[in-house]
Amino acid sequence: MIVFFLDVDGVLNNFDAVRAASAKGTCIGALDYSIGALDDKCVERFARLARSYTHTIVLSSSWRHSPRSVAILQERLGKFGLRVDSKTDTLGPMRGDEIKRWLDVCGLQDPQFVIFDDDSDMLPEQLPFFVQTSMKAGLTDEHVSQAIEILQIFVDSIGD
Repeated sequence: MIVFFLDVDGVLNNFDAVRAASAKGTCIGALDYSIGALDDKCVERFARLARSYTHTIVLSSSWRHSPRSVAILQERLGKFGLRVDSKTDTLGPMRGDEIKRWLDVCGLQDPQFVIFDDDSDMLPEQLPFFVQTSMKAGLTDEHVSQAIEILQIFVDSIGD
């Protein structure tokens, strides 16, 4: 099973989506200026990738702190037959530490994972499995291709 660690801001949205949602008044800014702003193309790209694998989606985004933001995300992912299955705990400033803790606690043997995030605060051992996006564009086709290359590493290692 593949674990997708999913940030939202800069992955499933971008500056254009935030501006559009703000203009429509659909952003809820209590936690973060972008809550409620998702880019349909970014979400669709992620969904197309995720549906190609047996997977678990782990929310590693600041969106995990707001039940309303999680509900918005679940609704949007649900349109593609996906859902957030778990979320990381908050441990401190390094998202990589939070992902490491989730992996340690979950007890998967030889976990296969991809991290999608626009920040770069991953641990050195996570960098080969990290797809860094940006708030400028969000998840692009090139990022999806990079994730597929990462997942191929796991497939190749099983065949050895």
